[in-house]
Amino acid sequence: MLSLSYTKEIESSNNSELRIVNKYSESELKTAKELFLNMINTYEYLDYKNSIDIFAEKMNGNAIFFKSKEEYLFWINVNLSKTNFESVDEFEILLNDMITKNIVLENKNSMLYKYLNSADQQDFINIVRPSLGAVPITTLSNSCTNGCISDCEDALAGNEWAYHNDYGTNSHAFALQYYWVRYKSICDSFSACIGSC
Repeated sequence: MLSLSYTKEIESSNNSELRIVNKYSESELKTAKELFLNMINTYEYLDYKNSIDIFAEKMNGNAIFFKSKEEYLFWINVNLSKTNFESVDEFEILLNDMITKNIVLENKNSMLYKYLNSADQQDFINIVRPSLGAVPITTLSNSCTNGCISDCEDALAGNEWAYHNDYGTNSHAFALQYYWVRYKSICDSFSACIGSC
């Protein structure tokens, strides 16, 4: 049972909305992590993640986050040429696919989503960590590459922070695609940095 009583804080996002976040007990965090691991090993999650990956790739590095489908459709009508989408219709079809698959996941994993929706940043990241990207591996080691690694780690930590904040808006599919577009951009920057060492 989700008690949500360990520690409560009020968190304010950039848009002045307030939400209650929780610091979970060890057993609550363990339960949430188990629920998350169970979910990410399902066909529904893998299908959803595939949709996210396709959408993020077609965004062509345009890391945007909106809270509604309408805002995304307005944006794509003005910015289609900056993406790899063939048309506004393709964008809308893939956006709808991502949203629909997220709804299926939320309905099948309602207890997990209760945890995720009210977790503080540290607990949220601990719960979703198995699905997040990592610093790319390099075999080079010198002061330049170490600087690249450090910059990449900082950027990834910022991306995780943004993911938690965006997720708290209840725009889960939108927050996840934004995370992966930014992750790809961070990895591209890391590769360019390593290449210049």
